[in-house]
Order: sequence, then structure tokens, then C-alpha cells
Amino acid sequence: MKISELLTKEGISVGNSFADKESVIDCMIGLHEQLGNLNDREEFGKAVIAREAKAVTAFGTGIAVPHAKSASVKRAGLTAVTVPQGVDYGAQDGEPCRLFFMIAVPDASTDTHVDVLAGLMRMLVDSSFTKALAAAGSPDEFMDLIRTKEERME
Repeated sequence: MKISELLTKEGISVGNSFADKESVIDCMIGLHEQLGNLNDREEFGKAVIAREAKAVTAFGTGIAVPHAKSASVKRAGLTAVTVPQGVDYGAQDGEPCRLFFMIAVPDASTDTHVDVLAGLMRMLVDSSFTKALAAAGSPDEFMDLIRTKEERME
């Protein structure tokens, strides 16, 4: 599954400033809600927080990918947020996160979240790519970077 099949420019917010991890999560959940991906924003939020309690989804190198599989999700979706100044997300490397993706998948979905996470990880191992995403000046620029990367990976 291509990342560009789940992520749209309407699901991207760039150049943000947040005080904490919870504010980033709330913003991304709000994007999912605006896209119509959720049946219940509050329940999805609880699912994301429960997942984070099991293991922080910050991968280091300034990237975090919070995600949840929940009955509160109407349809699978992906949102993205950039925070140029970074925010403490509890990454093992101690570095602030600047680039965030949030995966939302319905309970009934089989391996969608694993497929999306694997696709993202293949892209995000390229540090020059992640730096370009984090510095994107608009959702359109962010999506152009994603599409170009996907084309090169095919």
C-alpha cells in the first residue's frame, strides 16, 4: 500500500509549535476527524494513548509514528505534522521529535497498520528525506516529497 493512498494534503499540518506530546497527538487526531476517518474522536484518542503507554512510538532521529487500531476508526487513514522546533516525545535517543505521522485503522482491518508502518519505515530511513519533510513549507510540498520518494522506490 502506498503512503500517498492514505495521506492527503488535507491531513498534513506543517510548521507547528506544540508544548508537549499530548498537544501533537490531539492535533493529529483532529486531522483524522476532519478527514472523516473517525467514528469517535474521544475513543480513538484513548486508543492512541493506550498504545503509547505500552511503548513510546518515537523512533529516534526526530520521528514519531503514533498509531492505533480501534473500533472508533471508520476508515484507515494517515495524518502528518511537522514541528520545526521539536517537541519532547520521550524518544530513547533523548532528541526532540520534529516529524510525526499518525496511523488510524479500524479494528476489523487485518494488517493495514503493519503495511503502512513498514512503508513509512522504508521511506524514513533516508535522513535527507526526513529532513526535507520536516522543513516542508506547505502540505503540497510535503505531499510532493512523499510522491517523489514513492516513485523512486518502485
